[in-house]
Amino acid sequence: MAVVAGVDFGTLSVRVSIVDDRKGRLGSGVAEYPLYRTKQDPNHATQRHDDHMAALAAAMRRAVEDAGVDVMWDCRKGECGICQVKVLDVSGRIDHRDVFLSQQQKETYASLCLCVARAARGEPGDPGSASGEPAAVTLHLP
Repeated sequence: MAVVAGVDFGTLSVRVSIVDDRKGRLGSGVAEYPLYRTKQDPNHATQRHDDHMAALAAAMRRAVEDAGVDVMWDCRKGECGICQVKVLDVSGRIDHRDVFLSQQQKETYASLCLCVARAARGEPGDPGSASGEPAAVTLHLP
C-alpha cells in the first residue's frame, strides 16, 4: 500500500490531496495566500515564499485531518512537540521549522513536528538526496 500527498499551487491558494493507491482519495485541504499590489503600479502583483509555505502547512494539516488521521495539534507553530511523528524514510532532506527538537534530533531525521516540517530537495552531494528527484518523507502516523 502506498499513500502519497499531492500538492498543487494555484494563483491564490494551494491544495493538498492525500491518496491511497488502493482506496483512492483519503482527504484534501486548501489554504489561501495573499497577493500584494502597490499603489504606484496597480497592475504589478507579487507573492511571498513565506506565505506559500505557511499556506502549504495549513493545507497539509487540513488534508491530514480530512483523511481521518488522529494527530494532536496544539500550538501549530512547532513549539510544543505534541504533533511529533516518527520518520520512516527520507528522499531529499527534512526542512525542520520547529523549535521543539534539538539540532541533534533534527540531524538524525528520526522524527519531525508535523505541523511545520516539510520535505525539501537536498543540495547536490547531500546524503539521501538524489539530484533531480522529488523530495519525499515517509511517516508513521498514529
